Amino acid sequence: MISVEQAVQSAVSFFKVLQKNGGSSDLRVEEVELSQDGKSWLITLGFTTFGASFADGPRREYKLFQVNADNGHVDSMKIRVVQ
Repeated sequence: MISVEQAVQSAVSFFKVLQKNGGSSDLRVEEVELSQDGKSWLITLGFTTFGASFADGPRREYKLFQVNADNGHVDSMKIRVVQ
């Protein structure tokens, strides 16, 4: 089984590859959890985005990554809504 640090690094690397600007400079780990079946790490990363205009201001967005606990492969990335 990979460590939680390795799972986070996999999620961060995956996120940065998909971002055309290399990702957000304020990318942060928000939550880490081992799935109930122990097969996946669930990693939530948060970052700041800006609206279409400056008046919209910044807002926090979140992505949930499912990382295979055996090999570190990112199996999925989803939008995570936080209320």
